[in-house]
Amino acid sequence: MKKILLSLICMIALITPSLSFAISFKRAQQIYARLVVTNNLYGAPRLYYERDTSRNAYTQYRGQGKIVVYKGLLDDVKNDDELALVLAHELGHWVRRDTQKPFYGEYDSDRWGAYAMDKAGYNHCVGAHILWRFGNITTPTHPPGHGRFLAITKACHAPR
Repeated sequence: MKKILLSLICMIALITPSLSFAISFKRAQQIYARLVVTNNLYGAPRLYYERDTSRNAYTQYRGQGKIVVYKGLLDDVKNDDELALVLAHELGHWVRRDTQKPFYGEYDSDRWGAYAMDKAGYNHCVGAHILWRFGNITTPTHPPGHGRFLAITKACHAPR
């Protein structure tokens, strides 16, 4: 009976976005803290979320600064590595102060984020799959996800 109840709770969490969202943001805060501490980024901006269904995150510099993740992005994340890639990428924007460089700043923040997340014990090769799911959609500030995926993963399977 206990196993059936536990299975039912897990199924409800999978099909109910509002339940999984609350859990996802708590997990995002834990991953974010690990990235900040491991990479000695004391003074990093706080992490916030917006209940927007867009698959997006952004960095803002006003005041103490902040990094914001959207509900839609958290709902799309499949594992800790994907979430770590997004958060490390946004930290890369903050560290490098590169919000004025669309496209090129994205690739630089991807590279910085991959290094930072590996240092924190996450796998950027696994995390990059979220970019593949973004496909070839291009926005005014972001190059296509497929190209970013290939740029991040090109060294993943190389002999070490």
